Amino acid sequence: GLGGGSADAAAALLALDRLWGLALSREALHALAAQLGSDVNFFLEGGTALCTGRGEVVEPVPDPPPMHFVLLTPDFPTLTADVYRAFSFDLTAPRAVARVFLDRLSAGAPDVLESVCGNRLESAALSAEPRLARVLACAQRRAPFGARVTGSGSTVWMPVRDREEGERVVRDGELSAMGRLRVVRSARPAAG
Repeated sequence: GLGGGSADAAAALLALDRLWGLALSREALHALAAQLGSDVNFFLEGGTALCTGRGEVVEPVPDPPPMHFVLLTPDFPTLTADVYRAFSFDLTAPRAVARVFLDRLSAGAPDVLESVCGNRLESAALSAEPRLARVLACAQRRAPFGARVTGSGSTVWMPVRDREEGERVVRDGELSAMGRLRVVRSARPAAG
C-alpha cells in the first residue's frame, strides 16, 4: 500500500549492483526493476513522477509543496494476492486524469486532493478484507478531507492542512480504536 516492498526491491537492486561492482547503466537497472515489479522503477528515481505503462515508465514532474497526511494502519493485513484475485478492471488511469491530479497536487492544499484522488484497487481491497471497509468508513467520517486506501491496503491515508490538524486527528478516539495512527509529511528525499 505504501510501496515498502517495491522500495526494498529497488534498494536491493542498487545494493547488489554496487556490491558486485557491476556498474549497470541506468537503462539496465530500469529493465531489471521492471521485471521485479510495476512500481520498482519509481523507487530507483524518487521524487515526484508520473508513472505510465504498468508503472515502469517514470517521468519526473515538479515536486508539489510539502503536505501533511495521517496514516491509519489497522491491526490486520490486507493480502495483496487476495486483492488482485478480487480485482477485475484496468489499473491504468488515462494520462489526462493523471495530469489533472498533478495540476491540483501542485496547489499543495489538502481540500483539492479529495476530488481527484482515486485508487482502482480500493474496491478490490475492501472486497478481499471486509474489516478494511469499516476502517475506511470511520476514517472518511472523521477526517477533514476524506480518506483512501493506499494501493492494495491495508493502510488508509487522510490529507490534513498541517501537523497540528494531523495531531488532532490522531487523538480522535474513534479512529485510534481502528489501528495505529501517525502524522507524516511529504517531501523529496535527500539526494545521495
